[in-house]
Amino acid sequence: MAGPSVGEVMGRVLRIQGMSVRGVQMRPGGLVVQVRPRQRKPRCGVCGRPAPGYDTKPGRLWRHLALGETIFWLRYAPRRVRCREHGVRVERVPWAAHGSSFTHAFEELVAWQAQRLDKSSICRLLGINWRTVGTIIERLVEERLSPGRLEGLQVIGVDELGWRAGHQYVSLVVDHLRSRVVWVAEGRAKRRSTASSTSWERRGRRS
Repeated sequence: MAGPSVGEVMGRVLRIQGMSVRGVQMRPGGLVVQVRPRQRKPRCGVCGRPAPGYDTKPGRLWRHLALGETIFWLRYAPRRVRCREHGVRVERVPWAAHGSSFTHAFEELVAWQAQRLDKSSICRLLGINWRTVGTIIERLVEERLSPGRLEGLQVIGVDELGWRAGHQYVSLVVDHLRSRVVWVAEGRAKRRSTASSTSWERRGRRS
């Protein structure tokens, strides 16, 4: 009885839904896995709606997780589609966000570490730079931040954190009843709250 193929083994190792493994190559920078989406009809990378094909881009790589000291890379030549709403866009792939060079699993690891480690430690552990860490965090926060987080607030706390000898500040608003941060922005809390109050007063006058 024949055992599983290399593609089947890699599929089980990578554990990415909606993706087929076509081949594997060992390179100096890690293990390059040739993949493709299982869906036959391409979808717009922005909205996810089916769209007619436009052309095909050259093959590119996405950084995935590592197994021991071996880094996994996914390689695929993505199609471009002509979306009615967004124009010509790169198709959506199941393993990564639109415009990202990292898989969802890798970005999840970065976000998890960002809650527990400083940026320098993350850069050393994963071999990425500061800007990449910040970009990944911003993308995941924007994707998962609830639009209704400011609704129903009753008891809040306003605080600020300073660094660089007090020249840089970030302001936070906390929902005390649900024990979570609901708003964060650069700048001092006093200036932010004053600006917000002035804005509300102007709205009241116009109405």
